[in-house]
Amino acid sequence: MSHLPERTVDLCPTAGIMLNAMSIDCEIWTKGTTGNGYPAMKKGARTVYVKRALWEALHGSVPDGQTVRSRCGNRLCVNPEHLYLDRQGRLNAPMVNGRFVNNAGGSTESLDG
Repeated sequence: MSHLPERTVDLCPTAGIMLNAMSIDCEIWTKGTTGNGYPAMKKGARTVYVKRALWEALHGSVPDGQTVRSRCGNRLCVNPEHLYLDRQGRLNAPMVNGRFVNNAGGSTESLDG
């Protein structure tokens, strides 16, 4: 059981979507998803990615060329403590022995970094 102070984030007041922003466990999204299974919700007339909306509510806008991912690797997890910014397209990058490689075949970084 976590003894962290509880802090909630109101993602969408009209939909009543509140998340505990200090939990250490995965918080599984049980509402709508995209066709690829990513958490999504309506915000006004637009459909938005929940992880991106949550990041922006807590940290401000996501820089160009960046995307929001979950450290736990669970596509449906929306725990703010698990979110981080990453380069777009990195998950499709070529890998050798668990490390990303550049076009010349040299290792560039580990999965952790």
